[in-house]
Amino acid sequence: MPGRTRILAVALILLFLPGASSRPLVHYIFDAARTEVHFTYSLPLSKGRGHFTDVSGSAYIDDLALQRASVEVVIGTRSLRADTKTAQRELAGKNFFSAAAHPKIHFKSRRVRAIGPALAEVRGDVSIRGITRPTVLRVRLEPRQASGARRMRATTRIRRSDFGMTAYPLFVADWVEIQIDATLLPAP
Repeated sequence: MPGRTRILAVALILLFLPGASSRPLVHYIFDAARTEVHFTYSLPLSKGRGHFTDVSGSAYIDDLALQRASVEVVIGTRSLRADTKTAQRELAGKNFFSAAAHPKIHFKSRRVRAIGPALAEVRGDVSIRGITRPTVLRVRLEPRQASGARRMRATTRIRRSDFGMTAYPLFVADWVEIQIDATLLPAP
């Protein structure tokens, strides 16, 4: 009996100690007006660039324990903008994003690992064209402003062929660099 009492007492003390598990996560939503997803891919002798402006999502963050964080992002493929009209038409078409048939790209985190005070590695799943693959984002968070808003920058690299985008392999590189620039607002 004394052993059980001791275990119960330790459990109660741990439960009520101020710590990571008792702190509430801060809920943020993406500010659609100040959030974009940029991508870059290699072409012979140059780089192609594009971005999406329809980006929404939410994040739950504990600055003192980033490993508790989670993030979910939805990108509207119809908001695609490329550096030329030809590139925009081709990228939105069936050979690449197929925006008419697949209007959303989705990312959801599975695990977060803090690698610095405001730097984390976020492992999750990204779905593009109905195909889901694991990916890793490197995320940097800026401190909260007086308004409670904060900036977040995330980068990753994916292979377009993993998502069925295999057109023009001799002219368009397989690897695509992605950068998310987001403003996070405290959720109402």
